[in-house]
Amino acid sequence: MICLRGICGVRWEDRITNESVREMDGDEDTILIRVEDIQRRWFAHVQRMEQDRWPKIVLLGRVAGNRPRVRPRDSWVTAFKKSNRGETFQQLAQMALDRDLWREWQHQMQDPTRRIMDGI
Repeated sequence: MICLRGICGVRWEDRITNESVREMDGDEDTILIRVEDIQRRWFAHVQRMEQDRWPKIVLLGRVAGNRPRVRPRDSWVTAFKKSNRGETFQQLAQMALDRDLWREWQHQMQDPTRRIMDGI
Protein backbone atom coordinates (compact mmCIF):
# COMPACT_ATOMS: atom_id res chain seq x y z
CA MET A 1 0.00 0.00 0.00
CA ILE A 2 2.93 2.35 0.65
CA CYS A 3 4.11 1.89 -2.93
CA LEU A 4 0.59 2.32 -4.30
CA ARG A 5 0.10 5.50 -2.27
CA GLY A 6 3.38 6.84 -3.66
CA ILE A 7 2.33 6.06 -7.22
CA CYS A 8 -1.02 7.81 -6.70
CA GLY A 9 0.67 10.79 -5.02
CA VAL A 10 -1.12 10.29 -1.70
CA ARG A 11 0.86 11.04 1.47
CA TRP A 12 0.14 9.27 4.73
CA GLU A 13 -0.75 12.60 6.32
CA ASP A 14 -3.70 12.95 3.94
CA ARG A 15 -5.74 10.39 5.90
CA ILE A 16 -7.15 8.62 2.87
CA THR A 17 -8.26 5.02 3.33
CA ASN A 18 -6.58 2.13 1.54
CA GLU A 19 -9.85 1.38 -0.26
CA SER A 20 -9.94 4.91 -1.65
CA VAL A 21 -6.34 4.62 -2.85
CA ARG A 22 -7.17 1.31 -4.57
CA GLU A 23 -10.17 2.95 -6.26
CA MET A 24 -7.92 5.78 -7.49
CA ASP A 25 -5.60 3.20 -9.00
CA GLY A 26 -8.51 1.25 -10.47
CA ASP A 27 -7.47 -1.89 -8.62
CA GLU A 28 -10.04 -3.07 -6.09
CA ASP A 29 -8.47 -6.44 -5.32
CA THR A 30 -6.91 -6.82 -1.93
CA ILE A 31 -3.67 -8.68 -1.37
CA LEU A 32 -5.63 -11.54 0.23
CA ILE A 33 -7.74 -12.00 -2.91
CA ARG A 34 -4.64 -12.02 -5.10
CA VAL A 35 -2.92 -14.58 -2.87
CA GLU A 36 -6.00 -16.83 -2.93
CA ASP A 37 -6.11 -16.63 -6.74
CA ILE A 38 -2.43 -17.60 -6.96
CA GLN A 39 -2.98 -20.46 -4.51
CA ARG A 40 -5.85 -21.80 -6.61
CA ARG A 41 -3.71 -21.66 -9.77
CA TRP A 42 -0.84 -23.47 -8.02
CA PHE A 43 -3.17 -26.12 -6.62
CA ALA A 44 -4.61 -26.87 -10.06
CA HIS A 45 -1.13 -26.97 -11.58
CA VAL A 46 0.07 -29.48 -8.99
CA GLN A 47 -3.08 -31.60 -9.34
CA ARG A 48 -2.41 -32.04 -13.06
CA MET A 49 1.15 -33.28 -12.39
CA GLU A 50 2.17 -36.93 -12.49
CA GLN A 51 1.84 -38.80 -9.18
CA ASP A 52 5.60 -39.24 -8.72
CA ARG A 53 6.49 -35.52 -8.99
CA TRP A 54 7.92 -33.95 -5.82
CA PRO A 55 5.58 -30.94 -5.61
CA LYS A 56 2.55 -33.25 -5.61
CA ILE A 57 4.11 -35.63 -3.10
CA VAL A 58 5.01 -32.78 -0.76
CA LEU A 59 1.66 -30.97 -1.11
CA LEU A 60 -0.51 -33.99 -0.43
CA GLY A 61 1.87 -35.93 1.83
CA ARG A 62 1.91 -36.18 5.60
CA VAL A 63 4.87 -35.77 7.93
CA ALA A 64 5.56 -38.59 10.36
CA GLY A 65 5.62 -37.91 14.07
CA ASN A 66 3.54 -35.99 16.58
CA ARG A 67 3.06 -32.28 16.93
CA PRO A 68 3.38 -30.49 20.26
CA ARG A 69 0.31 -30.13 22.49
CA VAL A 70 -0.34 -26.53 21.49
CA ARG A 71 -2.86 -25.53 18.85
CA PRO A 72 -1.66 -27.09 15.60
CA ARG A 73 -0.60 -24.76 12.82
CA ASP A 74 -2.68 -24.82 9.69
CA SER A 75 -1.07 -26.62 6.83
CA TRP A 76 -1.21 -25.20 3.32
CA VAL A 77 -3.98 -27.63 2.43
CA THR A 78 -6.03 -26.69 5.52
CA ALA A 79 -5.75 -22.98 4.73
CA PHE A 80 -6.63 -23.70 1.10
CA LYS A 81 -9.76 -25.60 2.16
CA LYS A 82 -10.89 -22.66 4.30
CA SER A 83 -10.40 -20.11 1.51
CA ASN A 84 -12.60 -22.04 -0.96
CA ARG A 85 -15.96 -22.02 0.73
CA GLY A 86 -18.62 -24.33 -0.59
CA GLU A 87 -16.34 -26.81 -2.35
CA THR A 88 -14.74 -29.85 -0.75
CA PHE A 89 -11.08 -30.63 -1.28
CA GLN A 90 -11.97 -33.72 -3.32
CA GLN A 91 -14.31 -31.70 -5.56
CA LEU A 92 -11.58 -29.12 -6.15
CA ALA A 93 -8.99 -31.82 -6.89
CA GLN A 94 -11.33 -33.45 -9.42
CA MET A 95 -12.25 -30.11 -10.99
CA ALA A 96 -8.58 -29.12 -11.32
CA LEU A 97 -7.94 -32.09 -13.60
CA ASP A 98 -10.23 -30.54 -16.24
CA ARG A 99 -8.52 -27.30 -17.21
CA ASP A 100 -11.56 -25.72 -18.91
CA LEU A 101 -13.86 -26.48 -15.97
CA TRP A 102 -11.22 -25.13 -13.56
CA ARG A 103 -10.85 -21.88 -15.50
CA GLU A 104 -14.61 -21.40 -15.52
CA TRP A 105 -14.71 -21.92 -11.74
CA GLN A 106 -11.77 -19.52 -11.33
CA HIS A 107 -13.67 -16.81 -13.20
CA GLN A 108 -16.67 -17.36 -10.95
CA MET A 109 -14.44 -17.01 -7.89
CA GLN A 110 -13.00 -13.75 -9.27
CA ASP A 111 -16.46 -12.28 -9.96
CA PRO A 112 -16.87 -9.10 -7.85
CA THR A 113 -20.57 -9.79 -7.18
CA ARG A 114 -19.66 -13.17 -5.65
CA ARG A 115 -17.13 -11.47 -3.41
CA ILE A 116 -19.74 -9.04 -2.16
CA MET A 117 -22.20 -11.85 -1.46
CA ASP A 118 -19.55 -13.92 0.37
CA GLY A 119 -18.40 -10.88 2.35
CA ILE A 120 -14.87 -10.89 0.94
